[in-house]
Parts: sequence; C-alpha cells; structure tokens
Amino acid sequence: VSTQSTGRVGQKTMLTSLALLACVATVLAGRYEQRRLSDRFLGSVAASVDGDALWRWTRELAIERVSGTDGAREAREIIAAAFGGDSDLWHVELDEFDADTPHGERHFANVIVTERQTLTGVEAHKRLVLAAHYDSKYFAPNDTDPRPFVGATDSAAPCAMLMSLAATLAPLMRAQTHGRRRLQLVFFDGEEALEEWTRTDSLYGSRHLSDKWASTGELGKIHLLALLDLMGHAESSFYSLDARSHQFFDPLVELESRLRTLDADVRALDRPLFHARRVKAQVDDDHRPFKERHVRTLHLISLPFPSTWHTRDDDIEHLDEPTTLVTSKIITAYTAAYLRLEPLPSATAAADDVRVHWKGEL
Repeated sequence: VSTQSTGRVGQKTMLTSLALLACVATVLAGRYEQRRLSDRFLGSVAASVDGDALWRWTRELAIERVSGTDGAREAREIIAAAFGGDSDLWHVELDEFDADTPHGERHFANVIVTERQTLTGVEAHKRLVLAAHYDSKYFAPNDTDPRPFVGATDSAAPCAMLMSLAATLAPLMRAQTHGRRRLQLVFFDGEEALEEWTRTDSLYGSRHLSDKWASTGELGKIHLLALLDLMGHAESSFYSLDARSHQFFDPLVELESRLRTLDADVRALDRPLFHARRVKAQVDDDHRPFKERHVRTLHLISLPFPSTWHTRDDDIEHLDEPTTLVTSKIITAYTAAYLRLEPLPSATAAADDVRVHWKGEL
C-alpha cells in the first residue's frame, strides 16, 4: 500500500440530443435494486459468523510469507484448505507466474476461488470479486529486533475474513441458484514492494491478473471488485475514498447501524467502523490495475493507517479480536446483500425481505 496527496447544424444538434437521450436511457435502464435484508435475516447472517474459525485462520496466516518463499506456499495451502470441504461449490486455482524484481526473478501465485455453481436469471452474469493480498512485506534480517514481520492487519486478517464469509454464506449460496450474483475471491500475491514502492516494484499479482483477465475477457464479468486491507486493529476506521464508489460504500454504513441494534458483538463495540463522511485520498493498492482498466472498485482500507503498519509490531498481539469479528460480520452481511441472497426455505417467515434498497449503476 502506498499513499499520495490526495439544416446540417440542426441535424447535428438533433443527433447529439438523441445520443444524450440514449445515454440517459442506458443509465436509467442500468439501475439495479439491491436486496435489503430483513432484520431477522440480517441478524441471522451476522450471528452465523464463526468467530473462533475467523481467529484461527487469522493466527494461521500470521506467519512470515514473503512472495516466493516457503511461508508464502504455506499461506496458499492454508487458504486452499479452507475451501476444500466445499469443493462442489468452489473452484480453487493458482495463477502462477514469474516476474523480475529488485531481488531477481521471483515466483508468484495468486489464489483464485470461484463459485462453480450454474446460476440462472438476469443477475447471474454479474460477479462480485472480493480480494485481499496474502503476502507479507520483506524485512531484512535485524540483529536488534529478530522478530519476523507477519502482517496481521496487512493482510492476514482480511484474508481470514474472506475465508470466513465464504464458509458463512456457503449454505445460502448452495440453496439459491436463481436470481442472484456470483461470488469470486482473489488472494493476491506480491502486493508488497521488495525494496521501495514503485509502479514496477509492487502489486505484482494484481498487475499480472488484470492483464491476463483483460486478454481473456474476464474483466468484463466483474460487477464490482472490493479490496480489503489493513483490517483488525482497534483504531480501524473506513471511509469512501472515491466519488465513483460512494454508492457501493454507503450500504456498509447502514448495515453497521442496523446491526448495532441486532447483534450483541456489534453493539458492544463502542464506536462505528464505517463512516458516512467522505475522505478524498489516493491510496495505491491492488485495486489500481483494475481501476485503470475501468473496472468498478471499492477500496476498503483503514485510514489513518494503524501505528503498527510496516513494523514488526503488526502481529497477532496488536490485533483487536472484537474489531476483527465485527468488521467480518459487516462485510459478510454486505456480501449477502450484494449477491442478493435469500434466507433458507425454512426461514422465509421474514416477510419484509424486499428488493427496494441501495440503488446503484450496472
């Protein structure tokens, strides 16, 4: 992650007006209605998040995992294993490649987890991509402080949140194959610079994958790419950083507000995490290669950065377990709403599940 400061004339007029009207019509036709979860369903989704599993995955991933090392391979295996029990629902693939770095040629591998079910309905072609990077920053050996850098907020906890929401939502996704959107999870390798952050020494995995998907047409299937980063510390605060993503960020604020009355864990946290106030900031991160290719992106990163950022203190001991759990609950609920998931048939008594909330553009 890197931050920066923030007659013929009449025909022509008529054609211009018609073109403008066509554009307006296209925009209006492209409005969509995202499901508003009933209070009962929203509370149920939040309560279904397994805090013990979330914390276990976070601890397992909080190891030194620099790209191209055994630690990175171990992290990939932990991530893949989390989806192994639902192989009928998830397809796990490694996007492997070699790239030149300041440390010589290095091997990288993105982990891509894609829902494999056949979906039907007008929403089925729209894909929500949730992403985080799993590599940790390289720290040169230091005799004064020999502790490894394990990147708990950066980004073991965000990766664990993606694994947790997949486990939480799997029963709902499996039961509903019509009228909803598809979910894909990407765990990027090589986000961190090996020396100093530049456009060539950083974002190795996301740059590679955006190029690859641009050539195969996969980019056109992404309805929104939401990137999670620097999550789980006690001072976490999230803001909408881009005017183009306000409409995708605002539901997080509302969901947290509603969950404060529905979920004891959210209520126990003494401050909000997601804020309605806009912040104009440019934070270079794994969403950028996709944004530059005109993919809709939502950057969910805590500002200001935690005091432990890029220090050896970014470890499990400096994570805040309640904040990690509440952040995960809110993002899981957001994903359920974005995918337009419905309660299981046994829970359809919640009659106020409607589709008249959170407008956005297709």
